[in-house]
Amino acid sequence: MRFAQSNVPPVAPIIRRVFKGPLILNSDYDGPRAQEALNDGGADAIAFGRAFLPDPDLSRRSQDYLAFTEGNVATRYTRGPKG
Repeated sequence: MRFAQSNVPPVAPIIRRVFKGPLILNSDYDGPRAQEALNDGGADAIAFGRAFLPDPDLSRRSQDYLAFTEGNVATRYTRGPKG
């Protein structure tokens, strides 16, 4: 799943250097990128929001390294299987 990319530089590495508590990141992560951030210590957890809308089984997809479903913005938050 792709979302609009931000032109704001990542601030998590700066935060990680000065903040010693749990660091939870989000935005623009897919399964492999999330796992990489966890493995390299860049985050303690990754939060997914919009990615769950078209993939209620996102946890399984991430564990099995399956691609996330492309969401349809036109049907987001609507009823039925397309929503």
